[in-house]
Amino acid sequence: MSIKRKAEDEMPIYPSTTSTTIIPQNHDEFMKACEGGNLAIVLSLLEAADADDNVKQSNSTNSNNISAKQLLAATQDQATGKSPLMIAAQYGHLDICQTLIDVGAPWNAVDRYGKCAGDYATDNQKWDVVNYLVEVATKAEVCVYCD
Repeated sequence: MSIKRKAEDEMPIYPSTTSTTIIPQNHDEFMKACEGGNLAIVLSLLEAADADDNVKQSNSTNSNNISAKQLLAATQDQATGKSPLMIAAQYGHLDICQTLIDVGAPWNAVDRYGKCAGDYATDNQKWDVVNYLVEVATKAEVCVYCD
């Protein structure tokens, strides 16, 4: 499902800045909830990130293009490049995959080995997740030509 790249190629970690990578608060707890299939914790952490983001925006004139909720859903592990979506797909947690996509997690992100969420789902025979991710990818590609 993904474009394979050489392992030694530098794989970008989404999102990044020129000097440092931003790691959202509660990222480790969020990744564990995605692995364990705990939708209640995933939703709670996303709501907390959203609430924290609203407080920061009300106290600042600087507006970011990416919300704290989307940042939490999209940030990849520094060492492996695995995203929350990849983790949830690996373990077959369809409800969490749907939630992550809904808040803006990139369906086509790849880890440091060139694997995407669909690869993790396929490798672990999580066919409902594979079918969902194919549907998301197809809709994304079709919509490119809608404009």
